[in-house]
Amino acid sequence: MVQLYRTLISFLFVIGLITTVKAQQPTEKPITGNFANLRFEQFVRQIESSTPYRFFYNPSDVDSLLVNLQADQQPIRSVLRQLFEGTRYFYAVDRQQRIYITFDQPIH
Repeated sequence: MVQLYRTLISFLFVIGLITTVKAQQPTEKPITGNFANLRFEQFVRQIESSTPYRFFYNPSDVDSLLVNLQADQQPIRSVLRQLFEGTRYFYAVDRQQRIYITFDQPIH
């Protein structure tokens, strides 16, 4: 009986822990828009004004980067993958919805 009680308590503890961790993870807001011939900084302003995402990058690294893409309810990682495909730019998104952009230096 004591073993059953311990098993039940352990099970409930694990369920509570999983629920708490899931509740703390932010929900990713999908990206929608026609981003045609925008400077990267304009693209960033549009994304930041309509989502909780915040970008961090060196402005001189992106001063010649033009954005030409269309997104329809896409996750931010999908949009960034499309944007930087075939370039020397790298990105990372953390749990606090901060987006880091680097040029010629992968983010680990």
